[in-house]
Amino acid sequence: MVVHGVLGGFDFGVGVGRVNVPAGYRIISPSRFGFFGSPLPPDPSPAAQADAFAELLGHLEIAELPVVAFSAGSSSAVQLALRHPERVSRLVLISPNAPHPEPLSKPPRLLAPIIFSQPVFWAMRLLARSRLEGLSGTAAGFVPDEGERAALRDIVDGLFPVGPRARGTIYDGYIGNVDIATYPFESLTVPTLVVAAEDDTLAPYEDSRAMAARIPGAQFVSVRRGGHTLTQLDPSARQAVADFIHAGQQLVADGTPVLAQGG
Repeated sequence: MVVHGVLGGFDFGVGVGRVNVPAGYRIISPSRFGFFGSPLPPDPSPAAQADAFAELLGHLEIAELPVVAFSAGSSSAVQLALRHPERVSRLVLISPNAPHPEPLSKPPRLLAPIIFSQPVFWAMRLLARSRLEGLSGTAAGFVPDEGERAALRDIVDGLFPVGPRARGTIYDGYIGNVDIATYPFESLTVPTLVVAAEDDTLAPYEDSRAMAARIPGAQFVSVRRGGHTLTQLDPSARQAVADFIHAGQQLVADGTPVLAQGG
């Protein structure tokens, strides 16, 4: 199962997010609460989302599976491993949302519906595409190579339409992401791999390292460059994810994606 981050949806797991899933696996790619086809319920907390994931797996008659989570999706993925460990054979957290010593800066909450609106993003796409590419979380002066440039184009194009992703993104940014500060990582029993880039400007590298250190037996993979979203292109990281998943699962022959809208 692939769990997307902000401005994502079920399409992430069979698009950009599919890159980090080894060949030969089918993919379950749900939209989290408030994203692309999934409503924002009265309780959209990561814990409630984790319970919904468990119900989804039960509905699909899947006992357990590897879970690969990106960025803000890490919160509900960790909750799934805490609340329903029997459902998660392996947990992979890539560029994860992690506890931070102090609140990260963000625009005023009142401005969020305007910032994360379709007209604003369309204008930026047409007039300031580099600003949208800045959502990749790379450091100032980062010069992408040809492969990274192509990935950035895919990432920016994959943000649209923005409207169906806005409510979940705003919830993540102002409430959901902060929730992870209270998680008892020391209680995790699921084998866990954490991947982080040293130059990530959105999810600080040291936060990921500190979180991994609290998870019993967790493996940590450090990527030199890639910012927040381009870690998926690092060959050593991709191999580490594949090896980690293969170690806990038998390869599934059919690689057909399984789309699952709704949390």
